[in-house]
Amino acid sequence: MLVVFPSCNSDGRRELRFGGTAGKIVVIARMASSHRIDSGPAMSFTLTQIDSFLVDTNKSKKAVTGTAVPLKGTLFDMLNRIFQNSDAECRHDIAFSKSQDGKQQNEVRDLMIDYLSAPSQRTGMPLAKRLQSVTTERSGMGLLFLLTGSNATEERLVVSRFPADSAILADDSGGGLTVQFLEKVFMKSATSYKAAVYRAKSLSSGFWQGRAVDKQVNGDLTISTYWIEEFLNSGFRITPAHGTRRLATYLREAIKAEEDIAIKESLIAAAQLAKGFDGQALTPESFCKQLKLSKEATQALLNRCPNDDVKREQFRFNVEEFGKQLSIRTVQLDNGGSLTAPADDFNRVFRQDQVDGKAGKVQFTTQGVVVDDRLRKDGRQ
Repeated sequence: MLVVFPSCNSDGRRELRFGGTAGKIVVIARMASSHRIDSGPAMSFTLTQIDSFLVDTNKSKKAVTGTAVPLKGTLFDMLNRIFQNSDAECRHDIAFSKSQDGKQQNEVRDLMIDYLSAPSQRTGMPLAKRLQSVTTERSGMGLLFLLTGSNATEERLVVSRFPADSAILADDSGGGLTVQFLEKVFMKSATSYKAAVYRAKSLSSGFWQGRAVDKQVNGDLTISTYWIEEFLNSGFRITPAHGTRRLATYLREAIKAEEDIAIKESLIAAAQLAKGFDGQALTPESFCKQLKLSKEATQALLNRCPNDDVKREQFRFNVEEFGKQLSIRTVQLDNGGSLTAPADDFNRVFRQDQVDGKAGKVQFTTQGVVVDDRLRKDGRQ
């Protein structure tokens, strides 16, 4: 039996709790009291089915249990809010991976199509079991929600996972204060859930692409491989080569355009450190954040992105592709001289020292055997 306990905290925020057995499984959703679900005609999609499943770790050997959520009440209001806002919340473009033999077939998409064709506990259970099969001790227990509905032209499916937490319940309703430790608490907050949304006109040909978010990993800057690859069997829509090439281009353009030498050197240092990200999921924003670039250097780089979506578009960094795009480093001096070397080896080839008492003045030294000597046309107009 589903039990819902609406209450109001002293700070004016509402708490919703539900569980199969009161005191053992609790869901708490905190919403500002001024935030209300708009159920009017502005909503383009109607939420028609909600199924929930308790997913433990793959070592627990526990059977997955689930329940359908009634389409009314305070819990429905909270989940409907997630459903309606999913397009805005899920920022990262993803696509189902093809089968190993290259065919346009994906087992997770097949499970989603089965669920969308006849939404129920029975058709949603295979998705919950798959999530449990890839859930490790590190990921921990979670509560999976499948939300589906439609508008006049499209079907929409939202898949969301709330992690388990612990909490202390304080109750002063009996004239005194009692406290109780709660082990299975599921909180939907701005920083603790994963979600993915898919929408299409056709079940047979659509639902190959979607958008995802992971609020548990660096805010929403990146998505864990557990969520996007191991559970959803998907990848980022932008390829590693394309995303890496684009980031390198923005870096090169920012370095070239920047007049402040300190910011320019900060961006060059970022380019040299980038090879440490090989294989990791990045966005231009997370690249700046993880390298702790200054506000000015971050702005210089992100200003090269054509729009906000590109700043947040995730890809898997490829150090080989990055090296192709930023392979040569050239330093020009105000005395007319210039020094050129492979970017990765520049600091080894040229030793740089500050000239005492002269701000900004540096001295480069190098030594080697002359193997070539060329003249070339001045490329300046």
